[in-house]
Amino acid sequence: MDDVDICAGTSDPPRSTRPYHHGDLRADLVARALDILRDTPPEALSLRALAWAAGVSHNAPYMHFKDKDALLRAVADEGFARMGPAIVAALDRAGDNWRARLTGGCLAYCHFARDHASWVRVMLRPRNDADETAGAATIALLSRELAQGIDAGHLAVDDPDDTALMIWSLLHGCCDVVSTMEGGPLPDPGIAFETRIIGFLDRIFTGLVVRDGP
Repeated sequence: MDDVDICAGTSDPPRSTRPYHHGDLRADLVARALDILRDTPPEALSLRALAWAAGVSHNAPYMHFKDKDALLRAVADEGFARMGPAIVAALDRAGDNWRARLTGGCLAYCHFARDHASWVRVMLRPRNDADETAGAATIALLSRELAQGIDAGHLAVDDPDDTALMIWSLLHGCCDVVSTMEGGPLPDPGIAFETRIIGFLDRIFTGLVVRDGP
């Protein structure tokens, strides 16, 4: 996929003011990409524009990223690295109750997804490399909580991994719809984002719990 130059029409500073040596250029490029992606879709990002913003030559980013896809993979990994601790912190705050922990962890994901919608779209892009450990680790957090609920006899499912994927898929879709249509044509538009998500989660978890009798 070709880079889209979002700096079209902008003249470059003189070469003498754009040295290659830049300290941790890789980290700087990822940080600048994250900043741009808050208001810009991934397809509008370009290594050329980032090089210009960082004050380095157009070739310098290629010392760290072979192409834009490699940069976007690094951006995605950084997103998972930030989202994971936010989910863990929410789990810790929820205490020992399985339902409170699942709700807290899922809410943490939803808030991250709403506040960083463009970033999450990069994180969930299909990847053509074999290393998807960052995303897998995030799903594993949900799977672990479900496994504990199953072991304690609270949940009527037998595969925490498949159930985690199902919940995350449903949750991501719900977050995307609610965030996109917030203040728009939603039922009861005055309901707060978190209240709506909690209601959605309650319906999911109620469908998974063990029931007595038929």
